[in-house]
Amino acid sequence: MSDIPKHPVHRRLWIIARLHGQGITLSELAKVHNTTASAFSHAARGMPNKRLEAVLAKACGVRPQELFPEHYSEAGRRLIRSHREGSPSRSGAGVKSAEAA
Repeated sequence: MSDIPKHPVHRRLWIIARLHGQGITLSELAKVHNTTASAFSHAARGMPNKRLEAVLAKACGVRPQELFPEHYSEAGRRLIRSHREGSPSRSGAGVKSAEAA
């Protein structure tokens, strides 16, 4: 689907318009998938989140690779890991080391 904008802000607006055309809002989608509208909004702008990207793509009637091509190789393999896919926290805040315990 070539009409999907590449620019993150425009793509987010495209996604919202596509959802609204089906009578769905980000808030409603968030409730169904037990997360926040803000999380969906961030994902729609391109913040890596494999699970939410898949939900958005399905709701828009496209594949995640079409909606977020910058996150995938030409072969369709994921290039970018979601911040929740096993990466450590950025600041390490709230994590005590074994020596400090």
